[in-house]
Amino acid sequence: MGLVIPRAELAPRDVALVFDEAGVREALAGENADASISGGNSASGVHVRMVLDPHRIPAGPSVAPLAVAAARFVEQEWGVPVGEVEAAPDLR
Repeated sequence: MGLVIPRAELAPRDVALVFDEAGVREALAGENADASISGGNSASGVHVRMVLDPHRIPAGPSVAPLAVAAARFVEQEWGVPVGEVEAAPDLR
């Protein structure tokens, strides 16, 4: 997942994430992370990138809900105004 949020600022960050029944949270020290998320300033605003761990997140099922949870994490925890984001319906 990649996001660019125009007219925003963010000091560089790199965080390990865990997805659970409550949503998403920062991984605890020594805990296996489901994804990493990094962000910082770019020429067009704030750039955020999430990379899923293929050993923890299986190929096949939609990852859109995980991307939405990560976008909400960025907004709530980092204070970057992402705006309304929702997963596209699974049409399979």
